[in-house]
Amino acid sequence: VGTSAIRDAENRGDLIARATEIGIPLEAISGEEEARLSFNAVRLDPVWRKSGPLMVIDIGGGSTEVIEGTSESEHLISRVSLPVGAVRLSESILLSDPPTILQLHKATELTQDAFGGVEIDGSSYTAVGVGGTLTTMAAVHLQMPVKNLSQLHGHKLSSGEVERQVDLY
Repeated sequence: VGTSAIRDAENRGDLIARATEIGIPLEAISGEEEARLSFNAVRLDPVWRKSGPLMVIDIGGGSTEVIEGTSESEHLISRVSLPVGAVRLSESILLSDPPTILQLHKATELTQDAFGGVEIDGSSYTAVGVGGTLTTMAAVHLQMPVKNLSQLHGHKLSSGEVERQVDLY
C-alpha cells in the first residue's frame, strides 16, 4: 500500500499503473485507513496489548495520524490524518541545516494550524508514537544507532525528554 506520498502525487495513477505492470500491486490508502492500520499494529503489539486507553501518534514523511482507542478493541474513538509530516516540513520549510529561526517559526505555525482542529477528549491515555521520527528520538535518548530497532521498540520517552530534544533545534 502507499500512504501520503502516493495519495498526494500528481502522477498517482501513472505510478500505480506502472507498479502493476511490473507485478507490484499497489493501492493508495486514505489517511483514515493509514490511521486504522497504525492503531491496530500498536494495540496488537505485546508491549501495548494491555495498556487500556491508547493514543497512537504516527508521524510519517507526509502526514501525521492521531488515533484514540483502547487496546482491547478495534473500535476507534477518533482518528485524524493531517497533511503535516517530517519530510513535507523539511522539503517545504526547513531548507537549511540547521534551520533558521524563521524556518522553525513557520514550521511551528503550520503544525499548530494543522493540529488546531484536533480534539482530544481529555481521558488518560498511554501515548505511543510510531514512525521514523519517534524511532530517531528514542535512539537519540539512548545514544545508539537507529539500526538497533529491537532495542528501540517499546522505549519510553518522558514529556521532559521530548521537550529537551525539541529544544536542541
